[in-house]
Amino acid sequence: MRVDIRSGGDGVACWNGDAVRAFAGRATEREERLAAANPDLVVHEGQVKCYGCEVMEHGYGTRCTAVLTLTLYSVEGEIAPREADAKGSLLDVPGLVSKIDTPAELATPSPVQSAGSTTGASSPPPQPAPSVRGGLRRLIGR
Repeated sequence: MRVDIRSGGDGVACWNGDAVRAFAGRATEREERLAAANPDLVVHEGQVKCYGCEVMEHGYGTRCTAVLTLTLYSVEGEIAPREADAKGSLLDVPGLVSKIDTPAELATPSPVQSAGSTTGASSPPPQPAPSVRGGLRRLIGR
């Protein structure tokens, strides 16, 4: 099984690398064992591809963008497996966490100083916007 982890998406290091590599190692061993025992077996290698961590807006945390493609097996000369059969679920990867809280340093943008500013004094950090009530209460007016 191939592993393609893109690190540093939105400035967050991948927290699922160990779990993904362990899962891929077990899958690779199984693929090799089955291919060695069955000479007419064609192994279409699976893959875990990560597109980098995504920091979601409005403080919803950081989401894992990994996609799992399962290993497909077919017998030489038989009908090839369907691509739809390769879609896997990340729930099959033990220890994988799909979302974490966003680190505080990424949730608030760093203050930007202009090139002409040499005093070193910075303005106070911006205050968060007041929360807006949503859902049915907003529609009903309560």
